[in-house]
Amino acid sequence: MGNNNEIIKHRNRQNILEKEIEHIKTKTPKYLLGLMVITIVLTFYLEEKVYHYFGNGINFIISTIIILILISTLFIFQNFKKIKIKKKELKRISTKLYDLMKLKLDEENN
Repeated sequence: MGNNNEIIKHRNRQNILEKEIEHIKTKTPKYLLGLMVITIVLTFYLEEKVYHYFGNGINFIISTIIILILISTLFIFQNFKKIKIKKKELKRISTKLYDLMKLKLDEENN
């Protein structure tokens, strides 16, 4: 009976991890698109105010694009790292489940 509760607990954790991974994968493009839209809007409104810092509008736009690329890259890297950690935990749980199910089958056969 103890193995059944442990198996159920691990399966629930496994389902939660799979949902979290799927959530991260579906939300990442939406966040990046939102970041790009916000950057474009801010660039449009701030271009006149920071014109004298950059010398001309082209330098400001280039600087904004570079910062956007850096932030996007860091965000994507962070999400890949989260997914990788969750997949490792998922694999560890799957191995535990396999061992528990194998143990349960061995007990039933004896």
